[in-house]
Amino acid sequence: MKKRSRNHTVKTLVLVACVSISVVSHAQTMPTYRQVCEDIDSMVSLIEQVHPAPYGRLSKKTFYNEVKKSKKQLQKGDISRLRAYMELSRLAALFKEGHFSVYSRNALFSAEEKGFPYLSLFHIEPQTHRLILKCDTVLGDIPFFKGDELLKIDHLKAKKIVEQSLKYTFGERDFYRCMRAEDDGTLQEWLYLNMPKNYYRIVMKTSSGTKTLTLKALNKKEIKAIQAKRPKEKGAEAEEDKAWSYEMYNDSVMILHFNECVIEGFPEFLSEMFRQARTKNVRHLVIDNRYNDGGNSNASDEICRYLADKPFSGFYKVVMRMSEPVREFYRPYLKEYPQLSESIALPDTIINEVISSDDYCQPYADSLRFTGKVYLLNSHKTFSSASDLAQVFKYYNLGVIVGEETGGMTISSGDIIDIILPHTKMDLMLPYKMFYNIGAEDGSEIHGVLPDVPQPSEKAMDWVLKKICNK
Repeated sequence: MKKRSRNHTVKTLVLVACVSISVVSHAQTMPTYRQVCEDIDSMVSLIEQVHPAPYGRLSKKTFYNEVKKSKKQLQKGDISRLRAYMELSRLAALFKEGHFSVYSRNALFSAEEKGFPYLSLFHIEPQTHRLILKCDTVLGDIPFFKGDELLKIDHLKAKKIVEQSLKYTFGERDFYRCMRAEDDGTLQEWLYLNMPKNYYRIVMKTSSGTKTLTLKALNKKEIKAIQAKRPKEKGAEAEEDKAWSYEMYNDSVMILHFNECVIEGFPEFLSEMFRQARTKNVRHLVIDNRYNDGGNSNASDEICRYLADKPFSGFYKVVMRMSEPVREFYRPYLKEYPQLSESIALPDTIINEVISSDDYCQPYADSLRFTGKVYLLNSHKTFSSASDLAQVFKYYNLGVIVGEETGGMTISSGDIIDIILPHTKMDLMLPYKMFYNIGAEDGSEIHGVLPDVPQPSEKAMDWVLKKICNK
């Protein structure tokens, strides 16, 4: 989630953005056809009220035709929570925005329902949409190795399954949607909905030829038991680490693990870290931003204040739309954040704010700044405020970026409000701002922050450390 812009009118609306999602659970009931259709209509209305440019990239006519298609599709067969979720997700995914999504607080299928148990072992290769085994494993008593490919599940080619799943997955770029489909369970959900089986016949491509085997369908408990026994992938432990930490690799190299953009306590943490860097005469700083999917962008700014030698901004422009759903979302926080009253008192309007140089972040004094060589590691998972860090780093030449294109785009929507749809109780995560990174303007090509040195994300750290140490 982005939390940006220092203009008072815009800024006050994001004070609670990172802590505003409720954890209330709702009773699970099977919605009726009429109820799901009403929630679809509610979603369409909310999109048109809240999003600052709902049809900037997707035509209204196309979207309305897809709405009709969803309602027609839902008429076939019984309505389940999973079917409702998938249709709502498909409509949201049409907008191809990483901050615009639908999710469910409750289970989409029962613990007893069975499905194909091994999809989490496979990586979706962007563009080709092949399913590639991520690690050595045993399937049906047959050993398979990292790099082997899943060709078919029953009568369907694996690529077809991936491409169908991507229709329900959020994000601007293909590589990011592939990652979301892989990590968020969209592949599994599509199979549960479209291919319920007791057994799955699969075809694997190996270095020694193709192999066909039959695997038993498993329920959630059985699948979790299998997953618990699997070794973690290299680098996965960093994703589970605390928001930030640092370590000395050797006498002259410091590594900052920046896993989440959390601001509380971060200025104090960085102050001590950079004090240690000065004391130890650290000459190389590596910022590992590969597992960071965002949060509060003030945390990203705080890092840059130690690196930049002039005022800087992550953004060229911010467009905000004020509407009643936004006011309703923030009203419960008025008591805790009374400064919100000025912003939510605004009439329905669109505020187009070009960031003034007067609002740029100020770097710290020369005596506090880090003047050594800096490397920033990014991956396709680097998103939102973490991607904003990468853009500031790139635009102001603060160091060398190594790794992959970020999942966060240089022009993107952000700052979401969470609205519970009345019947299905699905959560609509809807952005009410558009952010233009510094250097990006209307008409600019939309892409993530590109690396100076392209490397697979899992090899980026090794590449940097070898370069520093001349190994």
